[in-house]
Order: sequence, then C-alpha cells, then structure tokens
Amino acid sequence: MNQNSKPKITDSKLFWMVVSLFISLVLWTYVTQQDNSTITRTFSDVKVEFTGEDELENAGLAIANVDTDEVSVTLRGSRRVMGRLDSSKISAVIDVGSITRTGEMKWAYYLKYTGIGTENNNISVVSRNPETISFSISELKSKTVDVKAEFAGTTAYGYYAKDPVVEPASINISGSSYVLQNIASVKAYIYGTDESSDLKETISVDSEEFVVLDVNGDEIDKSSLMFSVDHVDVSVPIGTTKMVPLTLTIEDTAGLTKEDCTVSIDPSQVEVTGDPEVLNSLDSISLGSFSLEGLGESYEQNYDITYPEGVTSVNNVTQAKVKIKVQGLEAREFTVTNVVCDNVPDNMIAEPVGDLTILLRGSPDDLENVSEANLHAVADLANASHETGSVTVPVTITCDIEDIGIVGSYQMTVSLKNK
Repeated sequence: MNQNSKPKITDSKLFWMVVSLFISLVLWTYVTQQDNSTITRTFSDVKVEFTGEDELENAGLAIANVDTDEVSVTLRGSRRVMGRLDSSKISAVIDVGSITRTGEMKWAYYLKYTGIGTENNNISVVSRNPETISFSISELKSKTVDVKAEFAGTTAYGYYAKDPVVEPASINISGSSYVLQNIASVKAYIYGTDESSDLKETISVDSEEFVVLDVNGDEIDKSSLMFSVDHVDVSVPIGTTKMVPLTLTIEDTAGLTKEDCTVSIDPSQVEVTGDPEVLNSLDSISLGSFSLEGLGESYEQNYDITYPEGVTSVNNVTQAKVKIKVQGLEAREFTVTNVVCDNVPDNMIAEPVGDLTILLRGSPDDLENVSEANLHAVADLANASHETGSVTVPVTITCDIEDIGIVGSYQMTVSLKNK
C-alpha cells in the first residue's frame, strides 16, 4: 500500500450518510406532492344496497323489480385517498325506510365508502351511471313452498345416489307479491365426488346452493326475499349397485331350435341395488320362458321384470323388450285334403268339412321336397258331442320329413251323421 496516497471523500462514511439523507428528503417531497394531487377514477360494479327495510316490512311493504343491482361512478379525490378505493369499498345506497305506499319508484342513491376513514369527505362525485334506480313497492306477502333437493355430484364405481331427503320439506317465504306469485319451489343442491358413503350437509338459504325456482324451473332472484329458516339439512343415502343380465329360456320345438333364431333383450342388463349378500349371489334375472312352437318369422313382446325379494332397480326399469327372429328357415303354407277322423262316436259317421291349410317351417330345400303324401292330419273327436251336426275339433299334424316343423295349432269343422 502506498503510504503517501490521500483518502478519497467517497471513502468517508459521513459522506454517504449525507447523500442518503438528501435522497430521502427528495423522495419524501415527491411523494407528498403526489399525494396532494387530485385525480379522477371510474369504478364499475358498485353494488346497490337498500336500508330501512325493517321499517318497510313493519309497514307491510316489500321491494321488488329492482332494475339493476350495480352502478358505475366516476369520483375525484386525492391520489392517496383514491388509491385506497376499489368497487368493493363503495356502495350505492337507497333508504326506503320512509316509504309508506305501494307503487313504482325512481330514486337517487348516495354513495357510502368503507375502509378509508374520515377522508371520504374529500371525495367528489363526477358522474353516475345510472343516476337513479327504479324499483317497485308492493304489499308484503308470504307463501309456503316445497323444498326439493338434488345430488349434483358423482358416486364411486358400484355405488349410486338414492333420492335426497331434505328437512324441512317445506318453508315459508315472505316478500313482494310481485315476486311471490312466480315462485313454485326452492331447491337445495348437494355435491360430492366419487362418493361411497351417505352424505349429509347443512345448506344456508343465503348460499348459491339454495335457489328459488318458478314453474318452468328457472331461477328467481332471492335477494329481496325472507325465509322462515336460515338453512335446510340435506342427506343423500349412497347404495351399492350391480349390473345383472336379463335372460329368457327358449324352448325348442320340432323343426326349430334356439340355434335357428336370434334373440335380443332390451335392456340386456339392469342395474340393481339391495342387500349386499343377495347381490353377491345374483347372477341373472329371468324373464321366464318362450316356446318356439307357433313362432312365425319373428316375435316381439314386452316382458315384466320380476326382481328378487330385497332387490330393486336403480333406474326403475320395470319391463324389457324381447325380439326373436328366425334365421335361415322359411315358413310356407300347404293344403291338406286328406284328414282322418279319430275317436268317432259309435253309430256315427264323421266327415271333415273342406280342406285344411297349414304352415310348415324348414329349410328351402326341405320345403321343396314336401308333398301332401308326407303330411298326416288327424281330427280328434274324443270330446265331441254324440249329436248330429257340425262340431269344431282339434287337428294334429305330422310330417314324414324329420327337419320340417309344424307352425301353430289347428282345428277344423267336422260333420257328424248317424249311420
């Protein structure tokens, strides 16, 4: 180090202290001047509030049809004060405590400021939009409406939400007659995600989950209404479910088996709930049985679904539609002219009246090979009366060709005469 060098002034601690003090003084002077300057600001979304509603209610009156719930104002004040303001600290206030009659109103509002102390006296109003608020004053009425609840969430796989239960089931609503006449019900919404156990929740009437509805299910503004309760209790039972297939037993007949048919059931399965032990052992639900005897080319029918005891449908499914269609086979009509009468009463003669038209089913090739010689018709008179005249009796049809099926059952008229 050079012992002969002189220290610089910038190396002095006192120098930097003086510089810092000077800078602070300059900044303080600038800020003071800026705070004292006047600026103009516009605030949107300023909420409209009413005071004196208790006095209005005591007079048997209520507010309705307020044309707007927000206004926009332009204010002037010092930069310091205006910097503290935002729309949430400003209210457009209308005092209705002195109103004593019904009718249409159009009132000016005054502005109330919060969170800025006594300095609001230094704020001036440059403009308002709108300058006045229109509303109606009508008689204060009340009505009792039903409370409904809706589960608007989701359940875990294998679970479902049963119908919500709400308490109380009805409440009293007071307010303007203009508003009350449109109210049909109120609804409380309860939410949840992948729920697997029962839900219970207390819902405030002031919350977004509690809504007032008209007859069309549209929401009505509830801000001017008074309720007989401050909350409702909603519970949602969560039950276990299982998808169970529906079945139909197909009974084969001569010339036609279930392999020759396509069978569809709609719905093919149902979602059920009930005792877990019963559900675990439940593999299917039978719709019953269907015989292919007498089936033409197709069949369609609704079947009632019978659920086992202790098991219910989640979606209230009570019927299933069964469709059966024959595939690869044809049905063709044939005429039988030679009908044999059996069990003819003693001392009587039986003569078939006319020919018998029957319907056979089989493959096209087999049907081509059918002739009347292959067909045998027997009219059974076992239950016929022993009196002369015409009787209708059942007829049994058989065919010598193995894969040919007889479609339907038959009967014909037989004439009885004495020998």
